[in-house]
Amino acid sequence: MSQPPALKRPRVALDEDAERKVLLDHPTLYYDDGNVILSSGSTLFRAHKSILSKHSPVLRVLFDRREDTKTETLRGCLHVALDDTKEEVEALLNVIYDGFRIDFPELTVVTFPVLANIFRMATKYRIGRARADILERIKEEWPFDLAKHDEKQNAKTQAALRRKQEQQEQQRQAMAGAPGALGGAQLDAAILLEQEELAVPPAAVITLLRDGGCADKEILAPLFYALSCSTWQLALGALGHRISQLPHADIERFITGLEHVRSAFASLAVASPPLNALQPHQGWESCQNGMLRFRQSSMLSLLLVEHAATARRPLEALNAVVALVRQPGHLATYGICAACANQVLADLSRRRSDLWNQMPTHFGLV
Repeated sequence: MSQPPALKRPRVALDEDAERKVLLDHPTLYYDDGNVILSSGSTLFRAHKSILSKHSPVLRVLFDRREDTKTETLRGCLHVALDDTKEEVEALLNVIYDGFRIDFPELTVVTFPVLANIFRMATKYRIGRARADILERIKEEWPFDLAKHDEKQNAKTQAALRRKQEQQEQQRQAMAGAPGALGGAQLDAAILLEQEELAVPPAAVITLLRDGGCADKEILAPLFYALSCSTWQLALGALGHRISQLPHADIERFITGLEHVRSAFASLAVASPPLNALQPHQGWESCQNGMLRFRQSSMLSLLLVEHAATARRPLEALNAVVALVRQPGHLATYGICAACANQVLADLSRRRSDLWNQMPTHFGLV
């Protein structure tokens, strides 16, 4: 006995109501007078072809090709399905319709993903102005100029001090005498860890730049140094930034450069300031002896085990020593005359500047 034919579900045309359920108009980037629809997944962006074509040669060519071949339309508009994420398309259109305003007063783990999306899209669709502005913003956050680097670090130090004072006040008010309250050293460590958690991981910025074809040593070197100053992990770990996201060549650069920087810092601490930096004069022997005592107490101490965290930030450690030398009368306590003190200051400042300027070489960026 023959089996009855299997029933097939009748094909139903997709009406407008069903379409609206499947495809969602973006709440702010869907212009009713637009003449091109960009889709990312189920999200539709309706924009103006002339505006997008004006600022992106890649989109202009893409639109022209689609029109030439009379390809897909949607709601009476040219339709282009993009392989970019919804967030990336949002970033692209927002920056174009916002007059290319790259406004990120603070770069944090919260704001950086938006900036990264803009950079990736500006690179992919060749929107030069937005890309250049983001590179300038990154250089502002991690400057290659040593004076600007110091200014940035001083601002972070002051912010950390304010945060420490706030934390201490909260401790006094809420946990005065209570067991388990954080001590001073624990509080410092907690604040530093909190700062690292909020800071943009340098490895993420390096990866973004490399994916965008950036090889500028003046942009990359400060980021490699910043990464060397932070807590980092090669793979997943409880603490620290992962460097496994870096290209393999940059992982090698970083690990090798880290050893070069620390070796250069150790050599500088052992030999600075050199005795031959002083010009012979009456009482020279007293200044030499004072130099030896100063080197022992202020320079070699930077290499002690208990100062391991300091050695991880050699530029900042040396800056602290320079600040001591600048204090009126500080070197006089070691028996060093004013003329020799000026020579010591000049020598230390020069050596510190040389160490900074050698960062691109240390990290293999030249």
